[in-house]
Amino acid sequence: MLSLNRLKQAQRDYRFFVAFNVVSFSFMTGNIIFLYAMRLGAGTRLIGFLSALGSITFIFSLLGRRIIRYLGIVKTRGYFWLGRYLIMIPVLITLIPSVRGNALLSLTIVTGGYLGFNMLKGIALAAAKPILGYISRAADRAAFVAGNNSITFIGQIVTGLTMAFLLGEESPLYMYGLFIAAGISAGVVASRFSLKLPEPESESPVAEVSLLGSVREAVKRPEFSRLVLLVMLSNIAIGMAMGFIVVYAKTVYAQPDNLVVFFTVAGAVGALGMAGLSRFLTDRIGSKPMYFLFNGLRILILIPVIWAPRFEDPRSSLLFLLGVFFMHQMTTWGIHSTADLYFFATTKAKDRVDLGIVFNITRGLFGMIGSLGGGFLLGWLQGIYGPGDLLTPFRIHFAISALFLLANLPLIARLPDVSDYSIIDLLSIIFSPRDLKAIYYLNKLEKSSSSEEERTIISAMGSNRSPISEGELKRRLESPDFFVRMEALNGLKSLPGDLETVQLLIEEIRNHPYTTAHVAARALADCLNGSTALADKLHREAIAVLREALDSEDYLLKSKAALSLAELGEDEAEERILEILENTENPREIIYTVKALETLRSSTALPTILSRIGTSAYPYLADDLTLSAAGILGMGEWFYPHFMGFRQKPKRGLSSLKQAVDDEKFAAMLDPLFSNFGEDHFGREYRESLTSECDPVMKHLAAGLNGYADHPSVRFLALGYLVFQEVMVKRDPASRS
Repeated sequence: MLSLNRLKQAQRDYRFFVAFNVVSFSFMTGNIIFLYAMRLGAGTRLIGFLSALGSITFIFSLLGRRIIRYLGIVKTRGYFWLGRYLIMIPVLITLIPSVRGNALLSLTIVTGGYLGFNMLKGIALAAAKPILGYISRAADRAAFVAGNNSITFIGQIVTGLTMAFLLGEESPLYMYGLFIAAGISAGVVASRFSLKLPEPESESPVAEVSLLGSVREAVKRPEFSRLVLLVMLSNIAIGMAMGFIVVYAKTVYAQPDNLVVFFTVAGAVGALGMAGLSRFLTDRIGSKPMYFLFNGLRILILIPVIWAPRFEDPRSSLLFLLGVFFMHQMTTWGIHSTADLYFFATTKAKDRVDLGIVFNITRGLFGMIGSLGGGFLLGWLQGIYGPGDLLTPFRIHFAISALFLLANLPLIARLPDVSDYSIIDLLSIIFSPRDLKAIYYLNKLEKSSSSEEERTIISAMGSNRSPISEGELKRRLESPDFFVRMEALNGLKSLPGDLETVQLLIEEIRNHPYTTAHVAARALADCLNGSTALADKLHREAIAVLREALDSEDYLLKSKAALSLAELGEDEAEERILEILENTENPREIIYTVKALETLRSSTALPTILSRIGTSAYPYLADDLTLSAAGILGMGEWFYPHFMGFRQKPKRGLSSLKQAVDDEKFAAMLDPLFSNFGEDHFGREYRESLTSECDPVMKHLAAGLNGYADHPSVRFLALGYLVFQEVMVKRDPASRS
């Protein structure tokens, strides 16, 4: 296995290879060769044949497999990659007028050079997948591949713009020759970087079993056999469009060569968008859902192509074709890239030479079938409809291409999963800003270089509340940084818990007192409340751990456990929580146990709470105790604004309560209480004013006033409850206990 430094160096060399290769690719293949051949007199059938040669490369991977036995993987790739550029040198001869004047000779040279170019490429490609698999890691392979694709597509944009500016509507042929010569030179440099890559240690160049034996074993696995079937259908559809989208632009919309090159640039931008989308999503979501997405997008873009709207304004035609080429290349590369990533995810390193050859042959053979069949189909349709109808042949041609892609969708859905996300999950994620934001944070977290940056990102992930973050938050519980673990626990609190999360939180409570156990106790309550799928045994274990924590010496853990049990409705813990309140002087324990008793609506706790208001060594606790007592009395929200006024200025609070009473008889009964609010006999008068001695809550409240009615907050609470009861009874007579 490569060391980290050697891995990074290998990845840098590979990216230099990609960078120079894209120059040669742009200047020597695809539209330049097609346009050059058309200038030399090539017709639709020859363009289809040349397009098919781009797929024939993979058939020669079989020969590459044999050569690998003698040269090794890296030398096979490097030497034959060099040879593919050198074999294109004779194409430059067609620039000579005497050769160019003989259409048969010049087109034969171009076809022969392009044939050799793709044959040697096919031999080299036998080594491509083992090398790429060796110098990339499974965890970030999609990002590495997407980075290489980004270099490719940026290079295509730059070279495409260069060609667009240098080519006119009828460019001189020597300009095509300059492009081809530049492509040959760049290809030679690319080959040098290819030869610098390390030989894969885990890949033996001598196959231990025959190719057929490897294939027989592989086809038994549905992830490989179904993928191969998908590649067949996809590449027929792609082959039918690859060369003919250019012919479509020139024939249906009469676009000149220089604008066709601009369309190529638009396609490169689309492919770059694919690389960005793949880099952003694929490592997180998985290759199967993304494979479905790009196939679906391909079908959608073929709909306007088949419709082929007519535009009066040439600029509208231009914008339409730019969009078509953009999506055409995005989906083409997206389908290829995600199929490759699914292949890597479902094959072992030792199988990648043989199965990679089968994969490539399938891609090439059926791409060639699509190109050749498409060329003959389009030529036949053009013969039927004649020069008077340029559009209908293309409509039929691309409609058939769409049918192959449509057949793919149910097959992709049946592929075995290689990630936790399904196709439905992907669709929901794409339309969810929260989930997309979570993926952004996950990708950012992967690049974080300090614990402080990591904490900031994890905090944002928790606030975002996306389930996609859950797996990473769980992993961060093992961080050596205390604050990272704290942020991860806080993030898990906001998510519905599963079995694994609950078990992790239980272990956190047991094993990390005085540090993160108290945060885990709160998170555990949130998880148990948010999940309906926990096993009874695990639920009981979680409750037992929280009850054990009530006896912990860690006061933070004890406090949070009390509140968690209350939120989970554990009435059996009420007695123990009340006992803690009666015996503790710790402010944190007082606040949390009172809040827990409020949550449980424990009216029996009122005397104890009122006693703590009047006697606590920490006067600042009185407000929290008063508000919790109001919550137990069922008037928390109603009482809060009145109490806020009272705390700012007692007269303001009393006035606020008076204004809440609109029954004159009841107001007259309360007048003595308001008048004597600050007097010692307030408590006696209050008890005499109770209107319902059978009300158990009032009895507890009255009992709590014994000896503590001298505290202003206790008096205001008691007075507020009388007003609240009358207000509520007037609104709903059935509400009186």
